[in-house]
Amino acid sequence: MGNTTVIVVSRLDSKFHTPMYFFLTNLSFLDLAFTTSIMPSCSTECVLLTIMAFDRYVAVYRPLNYTTVMHPSFCKALAGRAWLSGVGNTLIQSTITCGFLDVGTIVSTTSCVKCLP
Repeated sequence: MGNTTVIVVSRLDSKFHTPMYFFLTNLSFLDLAFTTSIMPSCSTECVLLTIMAFDRYVAVYRPLNYTTVMHPSFCKALAGRAWLSGVGNTLIQSTITCGFLDVGTIVSTTSCVKCLP
């Protein structure tokens, strides 16, 4: 319920139309969408948290350039890269896992044949 509230409030109230709340909305949606899986949400969450840290860094150390640096199109591109990195990480790890499953079957079959008299 908390993630849904964050998404709804940040969309309805215009004072929450800032980069920080844009990334917070993405993080809330990630938590809602991937509650049962571990790896896709973990990698995407790490990238989103890093982007949020960068957003806060720019806000604190470059306040006069904040609106120039954290332009809405740049924020959308960063969020898109975060989601793509999560999907890419998932595809790589799934491919590796499927490869290990096939190798494990071959190894166990071979070792069982060697154990037979």
